[in-house]
Amino acid sequence: MCLLFGAWQACHFGKQYAVRAARLDEYKGQKNLNDPKELRKLNNEIEAYLNQQTKDLFKKMQQLKVDPLQVGTRSLTPFTKPMNDKEWMSYWRKMLSSESCEKEWT
Repeated sequence: MCLLFGAWQACHFGKQYAVRAARLDEYKGQKNLNDPKELRKLNNEIEAYLNQQTKDLFKKMQQLKVDPLQVGTRSLTPFTKPMNDKEWMSYWRKMLSSESCEKEWT
């Protein structure tokens, strides 16, 4: 599958897709996109691929002990006591490795 989001491109199963803002611009594959079942199947494949890539990205950021998306800043609410960087990084490293989070991603 090859996906293109602006400057992002990804390949999967040797198929090519060009996507911009969640709209399929180009498709080079065997599915008949006029058939709703095949279109739904393609949508599910793309969704599964993007979920896996997102999960892999978060795991890699956790391994590198970085938070460039500032998940910690965005996940804290005004009702909680602010965490210092060291405390947040401790939570961040463990976040996706827990069993409950693993189930949500699959």
